[in-house]
Amino acid sequence: MTRLSTAALVNLWPGDVGDVYNGFIVASTPAAGLATIDSPPPSEAVQLNWLNIFYAAEWAVFAIFAIVIWYRTVRDTWTREQPGYREDEDDEDDEDDEDDEDPLPEGDRDDPVGAPGRGSRADADR
Repeated sequence: MTRLSTAALVNLWPGDVGDVYNGFIVASTPAAGLATIDSPPPSEAVQLNWLNIFYAAEWAVFAIFAIVIWYRTVRDTWTREQPGYREDEDDEDDEDDEDDEDPLPEGDRDDPVGAPGRGSRADADR
């Protein structure tokens, strides 16, 4: 047994169950010197608690966000598993792929360091 539990000990304790004492002591007569106090029942009037309302709204937004992320993940996975799917089909924003290959004119490109061309050391020595 790894824990001390009265529920587990009742099943293991030898003898009658009535021999086991509860963990609470209740005095039937009040102790001397103590006076009774008047404790009215709590008010059952319901008030609008904005903190609870905003907390519920926060969880609703979180749930919607989780569902949207789950949907996107499932949709993307399903799309990738379709026959004939290619990675470049996923780029919906790139409509002119021809312009993306060579965005700068020939003269405006930066040549690698040391390569003959405009602005290299090899041209400065000439």
